[in-house]
Amino acid sequence: MIIIGKKLMAIAVGASWMFSLSHAQKSVVLSDGHDASGWDTRRDPARLAREFASSSVSATTGDKPALLWSFSPRSARYNDLWHACGIEDRFARVKIVLENRGCPFDFAVKTVDANNAEWTTKPIALAEGGGAREIVIPLSDFKVASWSKDVDGTLDFPLGQFVLIAFGIRPNKAYSLAVQSIALEYDPPPQLGVDSISIPPSVPAGSRFDASFSATLLRGEFRGNGATIELRAPGARRTRIPLVPDAPLANWRIGERRSFATDGTKIGLFARGGEFDAVVRLDGADAELVAGGKPVAPRVTVRERQRGTVVAEVKPRLGVPTLFIDGKPEPWLSYSAYGPSTEVFTDFEDAGVSLFCVMATPTDHGYSLARTAWKSEKEFDFTQLDERMEMVLAGDPNAHVIPRIYIAAPKWWCAKHPDEVVTHDPGDGKPVVFVQGGKPVPSWASEIWRRDTAAAIRKLIAHVEGSPYADRIIGYHIASGTTEEWMQWGSNDGLWVDYSPANLKKFRAWLAARYGTDAALQKAWGNGAATLADAAIPSKKERMSCRLGTLRDPSVEQPSVDYALYTSDLVAETIAYFCGTVKEATRRTKLAGVFYGYVLQLAGERRQQNAGHLALRAVWDCPDVDFIACPTSYAFRAVGSGTAHMMSLLDGAMRAGKIWIDEDDIRTSLSAGKLGEWGRPADVHGDILQQERELALVLSRGFGLWWFDVGRNRYDDPALMGSITKLARCGSALMDADRSPVDEIAFVVDSRALSMMEVGNSLSRHLIMAQIPQAHRIGAPVGWYDISDLDTLPPRKMYVFLNLFDPTAKDLANIARLRSEGRVLIYLYGAGVYENGAFSPRASERLIGFPLEHRAQEGPLSVKIPAGAMPAVGALEYATGVKARGYFVPKGSPGKTLGTLPSGEPGLVMVEGDGHTVFWSAGPALPARLLRAATAKAGVHRFIETDDVVWAAKETLAVTVDQPGRRTIRLPRPAKVIDVYSGMVVADRAESFDAEFQAGGTKLFRLIGR
Repeated sequence: MIIIGKKLMAIAVGASWMFSLSHAQKSVVLSDGHDASGWDTRRDPARLAREFASSSVSATTGDKPALLWSFSPRSARYNDLWHACGIEDRFARVKIVLENRGCPFDFAVKTVDANNAEWTTKPIALAEGGGAREIVIPLSDFKVASWSKDVDGTLDFPLGQFVLIAFGIRPNKAYSLAVQSIALEYDPPPQLGVDSISIPPSVPAGSRFDASFSATLLRGEFRGNGATIELRAPGARRTRIPLVPDAPLANWRIGERRSFATDGTKIGLFARGGEFDAVVRLDGADAELVAGGKPVAPRVTVRERQRGTVVAEVKPRLGVPTLFIDGKPEPWLSYSAYGPSTEVFTDFEDAGVSLFCVMATPTDHGYSLARTAWKSEKEFDFTQLDERMEMVLAGDPNAHVIPRIYIAAPKWWCAKHPDEVVTHDPGDGKPVVFVQGGKPVPSWASEIWRRDTAAAIRKLIAHVEGSPYADRIIGYHIASGTTEEWMQWGSNDGLWVDYSPANLKKFRAWLAARYGTDAALQKAWGNGAATLADAAIPSKKERMSCRLGTLRDPSVEQPSVDYALYTSDLVAETIAYFCGTVKEATRRTKLAGVFYGYVLQLAGERRQQNAGHLALRAVWDCPDVDFIACPTSYAFRAVGSGTAHMMSLLDGAMRAGKIWIDEDDIRTSLSAGKLGEWGRPADVHGDILQQERELALVLSRGFGLWWFDVGRNRYDDPALMGSITKLARCGSALMDADRSPVDEIAFVVDSRALSMMEVGNSLSRHLIMAQIPQAHRIGAPVGWYDISDLDTLPPRKMYVFLNLFDPTAKDLANIARLRSEGRVLIYLYGAGVYENGAFSPRASERLIGFPLEHRAQEGPLSVKIPAGAMPAVGALEYATGVKARGYFVPKGSPGKTLGTLPSGEPGLVMVEGDGHTVFWSAGPALPARLLRAATAKAGVHRFIETDDVVWAAKETLAVTVDQPGRRTIRLPRPAKVIDVYSGMVVADRAESFDAEFQAGGTKLFRLIGR
């Protein structure tokens, strides 16, 4: 022990690295107007465009540099500008120098404390004009915001955000605030004359830290906001141990003595070892300890936990790719959060969840969800990852974690490498630098950025492997780009990238690999002057044009087609590069995964072609990618009438051996927001119905899920957490169920053919997204596949080709095989209308059995089936209201016309021959009733005959309904039926059974064969 008292004066003397005896007032500048990086509106681009006609943040230059915040609202009543920061010490006041250059408004500031509570100040009226003014805000003016809550009513340091707020703003007005400086001012630190002190010189991680001291107050005053001892060392996270005074701290007067003792708190089991300064903090400020006029600087050695090892891998088991940790199969049910807190982690740990995700970065985080780690060329700071790991592991030391590590580049790197940053074409063909959150971003084509970022990832992994929690991390989720999801930069902003020198060089290399010679390029591009050496990235104007209306004409638009394909190949290659880095750095003992492949969600918007998500096969076949994730589809979240669905081709990815992860970010009724926004139901009962539906899909099909706090998405209701507890138990109980796929219907997307469509065309939404809820209501499970899956996919009884415009020779051979096997084949719209790189509607005959004709004008695609044409269907009209610029009709009179377009021309045709059946529809979004009639021809087993959603695997079945009532369910073979959610046996040796459903309810059944 280090003891100071009457008997022993053995103390550490001399200034430690954190101490100063100076009485001068300290000031820390948060902004001096020179740099706008790090300031962000925190609104997603869609919301920003919806609420504001204009919005910008920049740094002005001149005699008085300023952070210039300008905006013009459409509908917003407030605006805020966020700055991620780490304010460790309690300050006395904020001093802001600003000038209002726009319309008047009410100004306030806000901060977010260590418990994620928001604290704000009273609004201050800012009149228009009047020149610069200084605003001084004492710390005591910060109060818990009306829209937030705080567990103890205390502003807890460190503070994570500093926010400027504009209240009372009005539509169609112009606002402009120039902020010249923001500074935090600190009063001189308290000074204590130490009478006695007892601090252990060494303590093992995970054990109590027992310390005490008594001291006389020499300088300072207190509000009573707590006392701690902090253990500090350069490059290490701070460990805080509460101190208990013998009398209230707020009443302490100069010259009085107080005694303090630690409260029995343990050093974290996963704290890093080494030698630390023991710093006393009172009221959020460091205290100067002196004895005999000399500084007292106690030091403590923490003895680190002996770490073990862990091996995580993905292997096939009982029909699905499965997570194995140290050789044991585990269900992938986990929790992830943008705003982590010990309390919520503990709630999920108590619910039986033992796998978590925290946000981190080895470089810079584009969305400020983690502190910049790459401080300078040779300086890295990964202490925030240590903090978050201890936060997770505090409640369950046996939990496992997969950090989501966002990769970008800090501003200093972008300034050093101007040719390696993303640029966009604003429409005039003169590219400018793309800025996200006030900073440029690196081009994924940059070999320099890849090299440097791979080195940063290796440093982060080395930091983890050298940490006491190394055996708790089982993998890394690599994220980048727009919304972290590997969508090309600017995708959400409607911008057209990337015209940087780095990307141009990479594009030309891609063209050289694709075409080989200038002559081949000239033929494909229809341009005799084009060369591989000087080929240009097509301009925004060129990429926006579409000569044939909805489909492209390759004779003049092949450069735009190529660039869309190249962008996807670039994204896939970058993903493979960094997942390979993870695998190499971990000696293939940890997982690597990404977000990717949103071909079902991005339909009908610019991101479908511009985001880079069309190279599914390349990502699926990459041996270094273990898991792929996406949010559950945003389109169908309503209670009852909705359906859980992934944004991508789930079944194709799982066939490739990847674990699919459902990011369950459905907003709960406990969270802020409007009814229905992002799926938000009216009450907790609706929350439970949604979670039971979502987990029924996940558990019946055997893939993974993380519940996701995307930003104040709350789960803290006993009934909701009770439901999550039950669902987590069901996940473990079904680990011995065979969840091999049993779909007899394949819905097939040609992901790369989406590059042949107009960017942002409206038809894609009807061809693809609108088909999803109808597909799931056939009464039989369906599989979602890419056209490349036909090479190895075991035969299904029915195939629905949603966008097979440009079949390859291999595709045609695969489909010819299916015809010879007597399958039912369904085609939509312009199936097969390209041949050998040219638009040729007659070529569709190779695919569907008859040629098509193209109508260049815009036309309605609604199809009317009269009563009697299909007895099982009855009178029916579908695709009502759907129009397309350019549509197709059969040439001649092939087969049987079942439905017609408004023009009277055939809109739905059936051709039978050689045992197979072909349907072709001019209109998209075939209704479930029509699809059920087709399944009858195919001999597909239907579990249910009502318009309810069905998912199934070999030993699992899930049904979710809108309307309440009894359902009769038929099984393909006799089985014992167990209701998984209730645990009750429903039937035994049954070929069919009845089940009662509540409105919007879901049931998950285990089928055990005899």
